[in-house]
Amino acid sequence: MDAIIASVKQVPLSARSAARRIDALLDAVQEVQASYFSLAIDESTDNTDVSQMCIYVRYFDGKEFREELLSLIPLEGHKTGDIIFLKLEELFRLHSLSFEKVNLIVTDGAPAMVGKHRGLHRLFRQLVAESEEAVYDDLLLHNDVRWLSKGNALARFCALLDEVKAFLKLSKIRAAADHLTLLEDEKFMSNVAFLADTFGHLNQLNLQLQGRGKTIADMVEKLESFTRKLELLESDMSTGRLLHFSTLKKQAMGQVTEIMVDFIKQLRTNFTSRFEDYSIPKDIIAFVRDPLSVRPGDFSSLVKKTIPLLDEAAFQMELIDFQTSSLVTDALR
Repeated sequence: MDAIIASVKQVPLSARSAARRIDALLDAVQEVQASYFSLAIDESTDNTDVSQMCIYVRYFDGKEFREELLSLIPLEGHKTGDIIFLKLEELFRLHSLSFEKVNLIVTDGAPAMVGKHRGLHRLFRQLVAESEEAVYDDLLLHNDVRWLSKGNALARFCALLDEVKAFLKLSKIRAAADHLTLLEDEKFMSNVAFLADTFGHLNQLNLQLQGRGKTIADMVEKLESFTRKLELLESDMSTGRLLHFSTLKKQAMGQVTEIMVDFIKQLRTNFTSRFEDYSIPKDIIAFVRDPLSVRPGDFSSLVKKTIPLLDEAAFQMELIDFQTSSLVTDALR
């Protein structure tokens, strides 16, 4: 029985259940406001990178001391001691609580609780929200586990470059000036823009290879197509037209370097050598697309070259049975 109770207690509450529980706790505190209670205040960040002030209450309910989460208050912008106190004062006034009954307040000693500036990523989000030209509301974080994030993060960074520079100019952190100098370096930003475009092309290939219902023929065709696209990208870089490098053309004024051209060449060489064993004759791909389009005698010779251990005679007989089956012909019509 104890094990069952313990398991039930570990079941996470929904957002609505948590909200109801907090309201119930507020009512409970109001009922005992004749008694003294203590508060513990902590700043945390949720999964959307929004800072939340967590307020815990400890009080005596007449039988025992209880410790519960009292409220979550969103914090935006600078987290000074005055702002935090005003948020707390608003909560107390809303629920008719009295500071006179608070006998102790403890914090974790974080700078947000003593009036220091904190939360630069959230401050940047606020700056972007106030910008009329920003096309996104925030930067993205790169994570090696999420293999598409590198290209997406670079693309988002380039799209918000003006906002990033404006934020760094307003920042009082010593390292901000060094970062700003780097972002104003044309050569550095040319490389960043080039990588944003290149990873964008790689991400597109990765997405094309994902999903259910993909056959080996689909994947081979996509890989072959991308290898040929790399030839086009190399030519596009060499001529300086940059039809397929829009970020480089727009933000770096089309500044192409030898490093960029060599990178595309090496990428094409790498793809050609790495996926050489995945090459499949066109006739076999055509057979996968339309099994009724091949002649068993001619096609079996090609398959034998691809699969040396194949019993060619048995394959020919089975292929004829397959092609003349009404179930197959009706399904392919």
